[in-house]
Amino acid sequence: MIKTIRNALAFGFTACLALAMPAAAQPAPYPNKPIRLVVPFPPGGPADTLGRVIAQSLTESLGQAVMVDNKPGASTIIGADFVAKSAPDGYTLLLAIDATLTMNKALFTKLPYDPDKDFAPIGLVAEVPTMIAVNAAFPATTLAQLLDMARQRPGEIQFATGAVTMQAAGELLNQMASVKMVPVQYKGGGTTIMAVMGGEIPVTIESAAGVIANLKTGRVRALAVAGPTRLRAAPDVPTASEAGVPGFNVPVWQSLVAPAGTPRPIIDRLNAELQRTLALPATREKLETAGMLPRPSTPEELALYIQSETRKWGTLIKDIGLKIN
Repeated sequence: MIKTIRNALAFGFTACLALAMPAAAQPAPYPNKPIRLVVPFPPGGPADTLGRVIAQSLTESLGQAVMVDNKPGASTIIGADFVAKSAPDGYTLLLAIDATLTMNKALFTKLPYDPDKDFAPIGLVAEVPTMIAVNAAFPATTLAQLLDMARQRPGEIQFATGAVTMQAAGELLNQMASVKMVPVQYKGGGTTIMAVMGGEIPVTIESAAGVIANLKTGRVRALAVAGPTRLRAAPDVPTASEAGVPGFNVPVWQSLVAPAGTPRPIIDRLNAELQRTLALPATREKLETAGMLPRPSTPEELALYIQSETRKWGTLIKDIGLKIN
C-alpha cells in the first residue's frame, strides 16, 4: 500500500513537472525590457530630433522605454557597427540614414560591417530634403550668386558637411553647376549649422530640418531646397531647379533596422508600431514642422529601396570619383 502511494506521488510530481516545463520554456513577450535606439549622430541634429520623436512614440505604444543612444562618428560607421554586432533580439535598433546602408559601401575601401548582410530592415521612417545655406553675412543671397562666386574663385569656397551623403550632394552640385567648392567634414548636421552660424565656414549643404531649425536666429540664410518642391516649413525658399540648377534633388532618407537574424515576429511588431507612429497627426505635425516628410514602408519595401539606392549611389559615386579612404 505504501509503495503504491509512493508511486502515485512520484507519478504526480513528474506529471506536474512535465506540465510546468513547457510554460517555463516559453519566452517572455516582446518587449519586456528597455530598447536601445542607436542614432549615429551627436545630439542636436536632425537625425537626433527624428530619433527622439520616434523613441517617445514607441515608448508609449510598446510599454517599454525606447532610449536614444547617440554614437556619432566616421560617417555613421561607429553606430552602425555597434548595432551590427549586437544581439539580434530586438533590443538594439539603428536609425540608419541612406549613407549607412547604400553609400558607405562605395565610399570606403573597407567597412567593419556589411550593409547587405548585417541588418534586418524594419521600415522607412522619413525623408529629409536637403538645403543649401550660407552664413547670414555671406555676400551671396541667392544660389545663382553663390555659384557665380564659386566659378570666379575655384577651390576657394568651402562647404561644411555633417554626413557623407551631404558631401556627395556637394560634389554632385559641383558637377552639375560646373564649379569647384571644397568640402569640410564635421561630426553631424548640428555641428555644421553651428559652424556656419558662427562664421567658421561660409556654406553648408545640409538637411532642411537642421537649417530650418535655425533660420529664426538670423545668422543663417537658406538659398535653395535640393528637392522637387518647396517646403511647408520654409515656403519662401526656392527649389534648386527654380534657383538655376535643374534636377538637383538630393534628399536624405532615414530608416529603422535591426541586427540580422532578429526574429520575424519582432520585426513585424516593430514595423506595425512604426507605421502607427508615423500615421499619428501629432507625429506628422512634428516632423513636417521640422522639415521632414514621414515615409512609412514595409520591411520588404525598405529592402528593395536599399537595393535600388545602392545601385544609384554606387554609379554616381564612381562617376564623380569620390572616395573617403
